[in-house]
Amino acid sequence: MFNQRVLVFLIVVTAVICLAYRVHLFYYSPRPVGPTTSYEVLVLPDKQRILYENKTTRLLRDLLQSSYLKIQPFKINGDDIMVFLHIQKTGGTYFGKNLVTNLHLERKCDKVVSMRSRFMCKRPNSDEFWLYARYSTGWVCGLHADWTTWNSCLPKLLKSRLSKKHFNETKLLYITILRDPVDRFLSEFKHVQRGATWLSSKFVCNNKKYKLPICYKGANWSNVSLSGFLNCPYNLAFNRQTRMLANLTEVECYIYDNKIEEFNYSQQYGKLMLESAKRNLRSMAYFGLVEYQRESQYLFEKTFGLKFKKKLTQVPGNETISGETSSTLTTRLLLRIRKATRLDRQLYNYAKALFFRRLKYFEKVDEMGKF
Repeated sequence: MFNQRVLVFLIVVTAVICLAYRVHLFYYSPRPVGPTTSYEVLVLPDKQRILYENKTTRLLRDLLQSSYLKIQPFKINGDDIMVFLHIQKTGGTYFGKNLVTNLHLERKCDKVVSMRSRFMCKRPNSDEFWLYARYSTGWVCGLHADWTTWNSCLPKLLKSRLSKKHFNETKLLYITILRDPVDRFLSEFKHVQRGATWLSSKFVCNNKKYKLPICYKGANWSNVSLSGFLNCPYNLAFNRQTRMLANLTEVECYIYDNKIEEFNYSQQYGKLMLESAKRNLRSMAYFGLVEYQRESQYLFEKTFGLKFKKKLTQVPGNETISGETSSTLTTRLLLRIRKATRLDRQLYNYAKALFFRRLKYFEKVDEMGKF
């Protein structure tokens, strides 16, 4: 009888231990947020893990999937390449300089003495470039290359520079900065008014080079009035952010028709281009918003596992050239600008919502890490 009782007791104890172990695995094991092939595995802190597992992790999973968020440290010693798609008058010059001078790097970007504002950003373990941008490699695919041009030019360029093995393993991580469309438009207007042209920009689509019409005669369009700037039907300032982020091979490349009233884009063409720009924006490893410098810095650092040495600074809107100009606008001119940026404004609203969803995800992860 005694032996039977001991045996039953041991069986019960063993069953309890096994059950506890199973429960422990269920509640305490780290679980992936989304597909593990695309997303980082979320490792929850030990303390209060059960409390957060049921509610917060589901929230993070929803945020992650709804934000198309890819979280991974930037493999600077591997084959990752960061590509900066620099859109005119979006604060890209400031951000680009910070990429080459203000990041904590194992091997810093070395200043090229013979070239103005150029830095050699090479991997710590090789002489390959990890950053393709204005202040590192220069305008290798043309001045302010857009998404369509980058995707036509860069693979060919890398194929000529890299070994076959490295080329096949290379992962391109596109980044960009966006800006409020009305402010960006006014900033471009003032820049053109001072004599800027960007004539050396390349426009490549479906392996065909396009020579686009220009809005002025002579060397530049300096001293143009805002009304004159708005009157040119093929002004590239119109919806520039949408056009530069879209895959133009999906929308018949470049269409310019003076008979189209809505600034070159029919309703159907504009809709297709906008949806393409949204898809490409979602697929980008990172994008920031010039109006949110601190938040953009935080998002960049969390996304790539890189740290800036100094905080990015925010210039108040009323102290910018566009802010000063907007205060002098008539209602009629403002309405015309809003019409000229109708696609960009839709894209920016979409980008802003996506930006803050991604931001919220990382803030939640940080909050959980405090427990």
